[in-house]
Amino acid sequence: MLRRFFASFFLIFIVLALYQCGRRGTPTGGPKDVDPPQLVKTDPENMSINFDANKIRLYFDEYIKLEDVQNQLIVSPPLKYQPEVSPQGGPVNL
Repeated sequence: MLRRFFASFFLIFIVLALYQCGRRGTPTGGPKDVDPPQLVKTDPENMSINFDANKIRLYFDEYIKLEDVQNQLIVSPPLKYQPEVSPQGGPVNL
């Protein structure tokens, strides 16, 4: 009697535990991100003059995706050679 009770309890427990496992659904993805990344820090400082180093670093408050950087990044005055643009890491929290 006791053995049959535990067997049926175990069977019901397994059925209830696996009931929600295989459910398919579409994730909502959350709210749409409409705020652009904010520039947090630059190296060298913005609007500096007589800069002669080989690197310029821009730090943003979130990850950015580099797509068609040569047309979207404006460098003034125009450079003789195209700069190499590469991501370096995650967002900066200052």
